[in-house]
Amino acid sequence: MNNIVPLKHTGRTYAFAALASLTTRLLLPVLLLAQARGVPTVVNVDGNGPSRTFYGVGLVNSSGTSKLLQDYPADQQSDILDLLFKPKFGASLQLVKNEIGADSNTTSGTEPSHWRNPSDTPTARGVNFWIASQAKARNPAMQFSALRWATPAWVKDDAAKSKYLTSFLDLMSANGTPVDFIGPGINEDDYTAPLGTFIKNTFKPALDAGGYTSKIIIADDVKKLWGAAPAVNEDPALKAAVFALSAHYTDTSSVAAQSSGLPLFNAESDTGMMDWNRGIWVARRIATALSVGKQSMWLFQPALDCVYENIRFQCKGILTANAPWSGHYEVHPDLWLAAQFTQFADVGWRILDAGSGASDGDNAYVTFKDPHSGAYSIVIVNGGSHDMAYTFNIANVADAALHVWTTDERAQFVRKPSITPQQRTFNVTMPARSVYSLTTTDGQQKGQPARAIPASKHLALPYTDDFSTGYAAGDQPRYFHDQNGAFEIVDDSAGGRVLKQVITPLPSGWWKGNNQPPFTVIGGLEFANYSVGTDAKIPDASASAGVAARLSQIDPMGTARTQPEGYSLWLDGSGHWALKKSTGATVTVLSSGALASYDNSRWHHLKIVVNGQAIAGLIDGAKLATVTDDTFASGNIALVTDTTNKNAWPNVLFKNLRIEAIDPATPAFVEQRDDGDRSVFSYSKEGWKHAGGINASQTNFKRTRSIAEQAGATLEFSFSGPQVSLVGVKNKGGGKADVYIDDVLKATVNTASPVAQNRTALFSAYGLKPGHHAFRLVVNSGPLTVDLAEAQRFNR
Repeated sequence: MNNIVPLKHTGRTYAFAALASLTTRLLLPVLLLAQARGVPTVVNVDGNGPSRTFYGVGLVNSSGTSKLLQDYPADQQSDILDLLFKPKFGASLQLVKNEIGADSNTTSGTEPSHWRNPSDTPTARGVNFWIASQAKARNPAMQFSALRWATPAWVKDDAAKSKYLTSFLDLMSANGTPVDFIGPGINEDDYTAPLGTFIKNTFKPALDAGGYTSKIIIADDVKKLWGAAPAVNEDPALKAAVFALSAHYTDTSSVAAQSSGLPLFNAESDTGMMDWNRGIWVARRIATALSVGKQSMWLFQPALDCVYENIRFQCKGILTANAPWSGHYEVHPDLWLAAQFTQFADVGWRILDAGSGASDGDNAYVTFKDPHSGAYSIVIVNGGSHDMAYTFNIANVADAALHVWTTDERAQFVRKPSITPQQRTFNVTMPARSVYSLTTTDGQQKGQPARAIPASKHLALPYTDDFSTGYAAGDQPRYFHDQNGAFEIVDDSAGGRVLKQVITPLPSGWWKGNNQPPFTVIGGLEFANYSVGTDAKIPDASASAGVAARLSQIDPMGTARTQPEGYSLWLDGSGHWALKKSTGATVTVLSSGALASYDNSRWHHLKIVVNGQAIAGLIDGAKLATVTDDTFASGNIALVTDTTNKNAWPNVLFKNLRIEAIDPATPAFVEQRDDGDRSVFSYSKEGWKHAGGINASQTNFKRTRSIAEQAGATLEFSFSGPQVSLVGVKNKGGGKADVYIDDVLKATVNTASPVAQNRTALFSAYGLKPGHHAFRLVVNSGPLTVDLAEAQRFNR
């Protein structure tokens, strides 16, 4: 703990973390009392003391998190990229870490592999090469890192692995974005001796022989943090081959890691998740990592969130762009929390030990110095509930006025009056839950998009895509987000082009990334009543193709989940069809049969219609079944595939997609309002617990939920239009409630279920009279969990 006098580097191991923990426990009550009385924390800054190189704050570009940006209008693309990468403008991110894709889901989607088969020519595919070039165009000093999560099936031994990795380095260099740092292992695998052997005996020699300048980092671990450090310390050859140690999601480091003398990278870590409480917590963790944790890099995973909101790990980014058809995007306040670091310290500046630390568990500060000019910046994070006062004594840094920029929940990146040190001392008092950046540099700004952000709007219906017009072979289709495999435009033997799932041998899945067969998703969650149809050609009797509607949760990494949650119509390669519902790990066949005649050399048209509680399936224009089900009231669309072959994915073909409304009187879309929207929802004062924030769950819409814990709790809102749905959670022990519309009891809902169901319709009503309506929920027994409501329009 160095709130009074920072610890000095002894030249041996740091006992800093243990000492900080002990002194914090002993002195925290005294510190808090002192702060309450206005006694400042004294920080002595010494520009000539021990220091570390700063390697930047950046983003992890993986798992399909940026794919939809490529489908945005060019103007909005440019504005978004400026906000992310332009120096001293927005987030001003300083490093892009690209996933080396393998066509396997690695949490939120796939990244296409650059080398799928040994007989192929390595090819730059997907959005990540483009993102890298755009980042470099905005900041010529941009750094790049690379790591694989999964690997194509053909990469089985160390020699193949080395060729696969160096071929990616070649493509990045040809892209004008050479890789500075390369991880030879697999994302978040524990360090093992074979990895060290591969680095020493195969990969580092290959880098040296090929003239590559990329530096090796290990081990990108998350379970056994800094797990490679002991091996590096014990093996001089391994240490000579490695540039830096890496861990994920931590603001501390081990004694072994610090004693290695290598840079310590936090190469994947937390984001604000669109919540200020979590955002300020993340800012404090960054400052703590760079000070007490002795780290020198922090990467957001992700920073850019181009993922549909029902896909795993959504709502994490500092900027969300998942409606490319409208050009709409959202800049979150935590983008400016990133700017409070990046706009005040360049890569290559030094992090000063004397001037960096933590004053208690909620507060941290870090001092950066330009080694050439002596300019310096101090970033202070007050994550606590009371004001913090500091006195800074400065030595061996520029003696100049300090410009002050602040961010809090009400206003982000605001310029405040400058501070002029007196006799190399100055004082700062900062309010609770805020970030201050003080600097002797200038040029910082709160950049604004060159164009106004377009309003959010629905995908216009009817929407069609023949997968031929406007595409070249190898393209990914507009607005689609692959969740396993790779759906690409290919030349059709009959002329023209079609969409094909092109991956056959399964790649090595990351964690549980291959649990589900290939599918690809399009559209926002606001789709409600509509039809979606496509032509499909199924290659053989082992394969199936389908079209899915009203998708709820999409979790290809989930245990035993065989399809995305929602409704789907399937046809297999022997002519059997099925209308299905998927909820969690359970797949229910709602209706099934066999076509009277079937020829798998022909195209067949599959169409699913969702209209209120009626779900219908048609093949080649013939209606096969209509069933009634109320589990899902809204959701987006997918083209899905399946196979009975456990070792290969099916090469299904699609063309002539068409999405259309039911009729002019039936709303194709609904508004969705999160349970935390107090402009819409009115809760009783007693009986509710509202959850979200730091530990928010990705299973909930917008990562929030409201839980009624006792009878008598009420929820009310006003809406307009012919339908309404209340969406929430069903699980063991779920409670009951009465639902009233316009003071008329409509139903008693029971949320008890033997199998947990998230984002499921607790109640839906259709065919209501036009005009305004009042909705009221009265809880009979708890717990009862509400996630969101849906209606044609909400009245505020």
